[in-house]
Amino acid sequence: MGEIRCELSWSPSRAKTFESCRRQYFYQYYGSWRGWEAKAAESARQLYRLKQMKSLDVFAGIVVHDLIAAWFGARKSGRETAPEAVLAQAKQRFDQAWRESRGEGWKRDPKRVARFVEHHYGESVAPARAGAIWAKVERSLRAFFTLDQLEPVRRSDPKSWLAVEALDTFEIARTKVYAVPDFAFRSEERVWILDWKTGNPREADERQLKCYALYARSRWKTSAADLRLTLVYLPQGELREVAVDERELAQVEGDIAHGIELLSGTHFDPDREPAELARFPPNGAPRACRYCVFREACEAAPREAASGGGDEDPTAE
Repeated sequence: MGEIRCELSWSPSRAKTFESCRRQYFYQYYGSWRGWEAKAAESARQLYRLKQMKSLDVFAGIVVHDLIAAWFGARKSGRETAPEAVLAQAKQRFDQAWRESRGEGWKRDPKRVARFVEHHYGESVAPARAGAIWAKVERSLRAFFTLDQLEPVRRSDPKSWLAVEALDTFEIARTKVYAVPDFAFRSEERVWILDWKTGNPREADERQLKCYALYARSRWKTSAADLRLTLVYLPQGELREVAVDERELAQVEGDIAHGIELLSGTHFDPDREPAELARFPPNGAPRACRYCVFREACEAAPREAASGGGDEDPTAE
């Protein structure tokens, strides 16, 4: 394996962070670079540890996505995991993560040991809020198994599957664009792409799905007419079809190319160039601070900005 490099790339989450706060963007993609190495500077190691933390809302979404993907994986191997067994796995994941987050193991292995943002910044997690988050996970998983509209998805032939929560890339403007379709398969001469959501509906959801449409065009040689795009809001038990045509795809591709141009204006190689923090102002403060994992390292974050309150983390999927 060759040496990994800090390359410029684009993804919906990277673009969103860039728009939200340039300093947060610096910490996420440059300041934390090499922070996994024991010989790295303590500042990089600190940012890398913070980068791995998740809010309870974000963790809930990860658990739902992971277990649905695992269910498909088991089915592909000829096994079908019962819904109650999947719910038991989710509860086990939550209980284990809660215990880990209260301990010190995350300092030694932040990639594998859970640390919740709420615990790190001393936020009180009322039993009612913890219960509501677990209820959302349970409701989401039950919706996956019981929604009639998803029956063709659950019963689909594994031979028709194209992607199951698989990280992949394609290129726009000679730059890697990351795509992680939650589930895609061939259905009735079309490619059906579904995106599981555990948060509230957002305008950005449709843009993300249209990015996956561009990925499908690159990877599976589909046209807009060949695609069926569906947002699945699991807690609400709601499916939303997203229409797209070639004109819209061209617009989305142009928007991404423009976004890449903006990102390239601040890109640098932290292995070879010194950081210039002035190019990454904390322009999101204080608005974005309440949900930022890097508050402890950022001088612009209000010291009292440690509470996200009872609102849903807007970065949750």
